[in-house]
Amino acid sequence: MRGFTPQTFTTAPAALVTFFESSSNHWSLSLLHFLFNYFTSKQVMAFLPKALLLLLLAVVCIQLSGVQAETPRDRCWCVETKKYVRKETIEEFSIFPIRPRCDKVEIILTLKPVNNISEVVQRCLNPSSAQGKNLQTCWKSRNTNNTFTFKMSNCPMSQNA
Repeated sequence: MRGFTPQTFTTAPAALVTFFESSSNHWSLSLLHFLFNYFTSKQVMAFLPKALLLLLLAVVCIQLSGVQAETPRDRCWCVETKKYVRKETIEEFSIFPIRPRCDKVEIILTLKPVNNISEVVQRCLNPSSAQGKNLQTCWKSRNTNNTFTFKMSNCPMSQNA
């Protein structure tokens, strides 16, 4: 192959010029020779570990951002709230204070299972309602170990609340 020397492949642009100026009838062999020499050159081989490290770092960052986006307690959960839910139907409740991405107190009730169905049913209670205020008072006075959920049986309340 005329015109091809080891010095021809020190840079990609020079190698391309030499390749296209070549009038060889064996263009596929010339192309193969060019690609082999270019991708085994010292410059490419020196860059390859850095490129792989950068690719690995990008994959890790993408994975971590996906995990972070799925963390719970990220924003307000209660779109609709009820003013009252019958006390007999409530199994436990949780009260979430104002958080960085939610500017209101949220009371989430977990209802007792109906007809032995294992599906968990939750309702949001308006914290400004009478029942909401009673639950918050009970939570503050009786939830001494600061658990996330609190059994309704631990809150003796009047029947109308």
